[in-house]
Amino acid sequence: MSQQFEKIKSSGSGYAFVNKKSKETQPDFRGKVIVCGKEHSVVGWWKESKDKERFISLQFTDINDLPPKLQPAKNVNINSTEVKDPPKPGSDPLADIFG
Repeated sequence: MSQQFEKIKSSGSGYAFVNKKSKETQPDFRGKVIVCGKEHSVVGWWKESKDKERFISLQFTDINDLPPKLQPAKNVNINSTEVKDPPKPGSDPLADIFG
């Protein structure tokens, strides 16, 4: 495991990247987190509430329960990018995140 991931493991945090989707139903984000000392996959979808507020719905799965092709890459360079506002419907989420 990379030294950066060891740091995340001890802090109880993780990371997620914008997912390159081939189907609309696939998650908008995919990543890895440490929960109670165990690796978990995290996926997220942009959703809209009844009040038209956008939010991210998250799902966590124990990494050992995923098929190999869905497991997050090992030894990924972890850099945090803050997302201040969700992308507007129909916009390019990468442009909203990275400018």
